[in-house]
Amino acid sequence: MDSWAMPGDVDVYYLMPSRESWRYGDRAITCIFGNTDEKAGLTGSLRGDPTTLDTDQVVFLSAANAVDAALYEEPEDTPEDDLAGHRAWATRMRAVLGGQAGALRAHSWPSDARKPLADLAADMEDAREEWAKAADATDADTYYTHYDKAYAHVDGPATVTARKALGLAAAPPSYGEREGGDSEAEV
Repeated sequence: MDSWAMPGDVDVYYLMPSRESWRYGDRAITCIFGNTDEKAGLTGSLRGDPTTLDTDQVVFLSAANAVDAALYEEPEDTPEDDLAGHRAWATRMRAVLGGQAGALRAHSWPSDARKPLADLAADMEDAREEWAKAADATDADTYYTHYDKAYAHVDGPATVTARKALGLAAAPPSYGEREGGDSEAEV
């Protein structure tokens, strides 16, 4: 549930049906964790589902994961090639951030986490304003200006402080040449 808690040497691999197995009814996709060094193994638990977290952590991660899911829907074409698609996505980002900021504000946080979570909700509102401006952009340069400002709020200092207050991993994941979770292996 918490992608920030994933060790840097671990990646997610997907085993998908082959063309042949698909013809025989194989529709299962299996997701597995693996060490990025094929000679190394994994030690310890990677489990991080709601049964291993407290309520406050689950509420926070649910909001963070909803924002991340929306971020992953970014159009593949550049704004120069698909400004309308990017503007529509920026509108969705604004809506998602509004819902998640509201969810963070509505939750009753422990006293030592109230200010960091209020600061994060305010950061989300600032990002919403930039996404709204990006959604109204009439050219790619203007879009990029607001896109960059909106992204500056993603996983920034307010997120780190909120995560620390909740006892969650506080180091943003670093992505190398490829993003985690997009590895493929065919069975």
